Amino acid sequence: MLCQVRPARGPHGPAFYPDLPFTPGLSYTVASGDCTANVTIPATKPFAPHVVGVFPSAGALPENVLRFYVTFSQPMAEGNFLSHLRLERLDTGEDLTGVFFDNIHELWSADRRRITLLVDPGRVKTGLVAHNELGRAFAAGGHYRLHILPTWTSVAGAPLESSYVHDFRAVEEDRERVRPGVWTLHVPDAGTRAPLGIDFGEPVDHVSVHRLVRIRAPNGTLLEGQWRLGPGERTAEWTPVGPWMAPIHDHRLVVSGRFEDIAGNNLNAAMDHEMDERRPGDEGQPVERSFR
Repeated sequence: MLCQVRPARGPHGPAFYPDLPFTPGLSYTVASGDCTANVTIPATKPFAPHVVGVFPSAGALPENVLRFYVTFSQPMAEGNFLSHLRLERLDTGEDLTGVFFDNIHELWSADRRRITLLVDPGRVKTGLVAHNELGRAFAAGGHYRLHILPTWTSVAGAPLESSYVHDFRAVEEDRERVRPGVWTLHVPDAGTRAPLGIDFGEPVDHVSVHRLVRIRAPNGTLLEGQWRLGPGERTAEWTPVGPWMAPIHDHRLVVSGRFEDIAGNNLNAAMDHEMDERRPGDEGQPVERSFR
């Protein structure tokens, strides 16, 4: 026997509340005793995603910049990422190809909202075949534009609401390892939740800041807090969950040896280094410095 199903009217009549949301576009069968009814949940048009930003965000990048990150407002579909990108050299009008490494497995974050675009390492690092034959992807003095095309779609199937452009110019290469000892710290007062400020003196990899820098309290515990990056990722502020302990200068900055700047240089060596410059025993080892 077919029955009629009416929308629920709250606590004044019988209603069915699912544990999981109904899926738009699917049909369901409702059965109660001898009554059955088919219900179709109207399909909804997915919201268009947009590009939140591109990192590094600085307007001037070393010609040996190693990677770019594109962040989106929604989880994005995987597959053929290079077809959704265009790189142009503005001062010559040249369309550039072969700059980003064509990864078999695309480099997405776990939530599928950030993809890493790796500049072909063979062109970044000197002495390799690709570098010798093609040169660096970027040349100091050049002006560039990265286009994110609206053909890129979300997991839900909606294309980007519009294209996105990121302009930058290339400057002299950076072949110096990262040295936390020269960072300038702006130390807050004990008993407050004022942020610790850091001036890196150069643009750094923003993912490294979030993942590879910790704060150790005078009693040895690692503190919880939140990072906020400044313009061009040259500075950062870290705000603790609770007030700072005393003495404030006995806190320590703990930096993983894998922390990188935007050219891929880390604490152990420059990305483009001679064989005898890397210190194998120190690979990945953290460096600590007090707030003094």
